[in-house]
Amino acid sequence: MINNIPMQYKKILALSILVLITVFMLSLSMGTVSISFLDILKIVSQYSPVDDMYRRIILFVRLPRVLVAMFVGMALSISGACVQSLFRNPMASPSIVGISSGASLGAVICIALGLSARSLYFIPIFASVFALAIAFLIPLASNWIFM
Repeated sequence: MINNIPMQYKKILALSILVLITVFMLSLSMGTVSISFLDILKIVSQYSPVDDMYRRIILFVRLPRVLVAMFVGMALSISGACVQSLFRNPMASPSIVGISSGASLGAVICIALGLSARSLYFIPIFASVFALAIAFLIPLASNWIFM
């Protein structure tokens, strides 16, 4: 399967992976406490002992934060591609299509009902449910209106 990919795309993929690794290592090393790349590699590989403070900073603060940021970026890019393929429009975005407005409506309804005072998790749940509902209702409504 890799043999069918043109060389230009292979170069772009290799460069993207190189940039990802570079940004990943820079994100782990930069902060209030600067940690060298060598210390980061020692901590991740557990090859040789490193200062316990550095180990805790990397493993419990920076590494989870960087990994979550990477996964959120991947999820956003996949969801953007899904929205564009769902509506068959390369310019489609959640704000143009109305998904952002649906999410806002869900959050406002949650706040108006007073559910946000009970738990902070209700606002993202309501926003997600309303955004998904709008995302599925818009194509149905467009097919119904233009039949």
